[in-house]
Amino acid sequence: MTFETSTRAAWLAALLLGLTGCPPTDDDDSSDDDDSVGDDDDDSVGDDDDSTGPAPITVTGEVIARAAESGGILAGPEYTERSGLMVVYLLEDPSDLTSVLWKTTLSEPGTFGTPSLATTGPVWATVIADCDQNAIIEGIDIRRDYHANPVNLSPGNVDLVLEIDVPDDCRDNGGGGGGGGGGGGDSTTISGPITLMNVSPAPIAVAAATVGGEQIGWWRTYDAGATSYSIDVATSAGEVDVIGYHDGDGNGLFEPSDNTGGVTSNPVILGIGDVTGAELLIPSGEPLDLPMPATPITLAGDVVHSGYTGGDILVRATAFDRNGQLFASQTLPGPGPFSLEVPSWTQNLVVWAVEDPDVNGTYDLNVDASDLVGPFATQSSDQIGVTLDLEAPPAGAGSISGTIAVLQSSGPQDRVVVMLMDSPDPGTPPMDALYFGNPGGSVEYSFEGLEPGTYLVRAWLDYDSDMSLDFFNPQPDEGTGGTNGLLLTAGTDMAGQDFDITEP
Repeated sequence: MTFETSTRAAWLAALLLGLTGCPPTDDDDSSDDDDSVGDDDDDSVGDDDDSTGPAPITVTGEVIARAAESGGILAGPEYTERSGLMVVYLLEDPSDLTSVLWKTTLSEPGTFGTPSLATTGPVWATVIADCDQNAIIEGIDIRRDYHANPVNLSPGNVDLVLEIDVPDDCRDNGGGGGGGGGGGGDSTTISGPITLMNVSPAPIAVAAATVGGEQIGWWRTYDAGATSYSIDVATSAGEVDVIGYHDGDGNGLFEPSDNTGGVTSNPVILGIGDVTGAELLIPSGEPLDLPMPATPITLAGDVVHSGYTGGDILVRATAFDRNGQLFASQTLPGPGPFSLEVPSWTQNLVVWAVEDPDVNGTYDLNVDASDLVGPFATQSSDQIGVTLDLEAPPAGAGSISGTIAVLQSSGPQDRVVVMLMDSPDPGTPPMDALYFGNPGGSVEYSFEGLEPGTYLVRAWLDYDSDMSLDFFNPQPDEGTGGTNGLLLTAGTDMAGQDFDITEP
C-alpha cells in the first residue's frame, strides 16, 4: 500500500504500535509467533519466523588422481603433465552426459562444492578427465564414477571422494590434431558455414567422428564468432559424421552437455573429392550419437560364507590389492548376490569381500573371514558369476608389518612391489603382494591373517610398473631389499620389520 505523504505513514506506524497486543485473526502466525524475532511480513513465507522452506542440500568433495600404471597419487604438476581439465558431474541418469544436474571444472585434483540443490532423489556422481588434452570430452577420455553410486541426497551436506586414474600415454592416443586435423598424405577437406540457432556466439569445436559416435579422429577449434569451418580428414576413414560443440558455459571444454550439432548432410562420404558447403547447424534438430567416455560395466556374483553367524558383508573392487584405488563398494546384510559397477578395460582389478560382524564398516583380517579374486582385467561387457567364498583366518593368525625406506629415486609411473614369501628359493611365487605407486621416500606395509610359520619379505622398485606380478624378478637397474627369515608365532603381530630399498 502506498501513501502520499510521510505524515500519514508516521500516523499509521504509531497506530500499529498501539495494536501489538491484538494481532489480526488472519495473521499466519497469530498463535505461535516467536515474539523475540521480528517479521517483515508475517504473511510472507520467506521471512516468517515460524515458516520453514525447503532445507538446503549441498554436495562437497575431493577428486584424487592416480597414475593408472602404478596406482600412485598424482600431485598437481604430475597430473597436468598427463591430462587436461577434469569435470565433476552430478547426473540424474548415469548413461546420459547430455543432461547434467550440476557440474564443475577443475584444472587439477582438488576440492569442489555445489550451491544449494533442489533435487532430493538419487544422483550419480562421476568425474571425467580430458586426458588427451584436445579440450573435447569424448571416447578416449577417462571416466570414473563414485564408488558408492547412486548418492541419495538429503537435507544437509553430502561429502564425496572421487578417484580417477590416468595413464601416462593417454595424451598420445588421440587422432587428428587441434591445430587443423590434418589427414596426412591422402586427405579430404570438408568445409562449410557454421550456423547458430538461438544461441549466442561462443568458441566452437568441429570434429570428424566415426559413424555411430564411437571415436573422434580429427578436430579443429574456432573462436567465438566464427562463421565457417574447414577440416582435413584421412580419406581412408571412408565416411564420417562431422559434429560441432558450442562452449556456451565457457569452461574451456567441449562436452556432450553443451549445445551440439552436426553437418546437415551427415554422414560425409570420403574419397570422391573435397566436400564444400557442408553446413554445420548448432544446435542440431535431431539427437546426435556423440563420442563419450566409456560407461562402467557390471561385475556380479555371489558371496558364500559357510561359517556366517551375523553381521554385514563388505564387498569391494580395487586396483592391484585391497589397499588400491577403490572402484566400487557394496555392503550386504549377509551372504548372497552382489553387483558392482566397475570401469571397463581396466587392468589389475581385484574383487574381495570380508565379514563385518560388528556392523561398523571396519574389519580385521586376523579374525574376520574374507576372500579375494584377482588381479584380472575387465573387458567392455558385463562380467558375472564371480564367487567369493569367505573363510576364517587360521587360529592364532598374526601379522608382519614395517616401513621400507626407498633410497632410489622414483616417479609417478613407478611403484614399490612388496611380496610375502615362505621360501627363499628363486622363482618361488609369492603368497601375497602389495603395490605402492609413486612411493616417495618410504612406504608402510602390512600382511595380516597369517598362520604361524617362517616368512620372508622381499621388495623392489619397479620402474614403469611393467614387471610381472608373479615372481620376485627385478631388473638390474631396479633397487631391492628385504628381511631375513621371520618366525611368526601364533597370535603375534610382528611390527617394525623395517628395511631399505637401495641402489643396485
